[in-house]
Amino acid sequence: MMKVVIYARVSTDDKEQNPERQILKCKEYCDLKNHEVVETIEEYMTGDSNPFKRPKGERLLELKPEGIVIFSMDRLTREHPIKVIQMLNNMKNQGIKIISITEPAFNMESEFSDLLIYMMTWFNNYFLTKLKRDTKAGMERARKEGKIIGRPKIKFNQYRAYQLLFIDKLSQRKVSEELGVSLTSINRFKRVAEKNPDFFIKDSNVSKPFLNGT
Repeated sequence: MMKVVIYARVSTDDKEQNPERQILKCKEYCDLKNHEVVETIEEYMTGDSNPFKRPKGERLLELKPEGIVIFSMDRLTREHPIKVIQMLNNMKNQGIKIISITEPAFNMESEFSDLLIYMMTWFNNYFLTKLKRDTKAGMERARKEGKIIGRPKIKFNQYRAYQLLFIDKLSQRKVSEELGVSLTSINRFKRVAEKNPDFFIKDSNVSKPFLNGT
């Protein structure tokens, strides 16, 4: 027996949904398990957000329940699986059980929950590592084939940019307009030039890629 909160969410873009069905099934589960329902929360909100930072979702933690009963995990959140795993582990550390009544993998009341969560965490980490490894291999292969990786470097007269910024004291916006490059590029150039002024003063004809440009 636990003190639990029932949480039912309905998407704002689906007017046909009714939270009552979720709540009814959750109450039946709680009756079966002899759980004490301290509060039932209904929320009309999209699911791609942190459930505990929603207007009514914040109440879930304020009540300090032993468990949060939901119809299914997507009713609590539709965030990336990695964030879901992190959330489950975080709730476990706080002594709160997430109880999905329709999904054993997300029912922390189940005797196999720790094993299932561990397996999901392991697989998520494995696929993340594999994705990074495959991405790195693909980039190295592309470089060997002579392909350009990332955004091309921006070319502009660095001496002229230095003169406009530090001698003529023009604003970064005016400099970007005169040289025809982005304000972000000028901003980054200025930060580098402030640390290495001699480099940009020596050659008055430089017109080459600015390494930190975008």
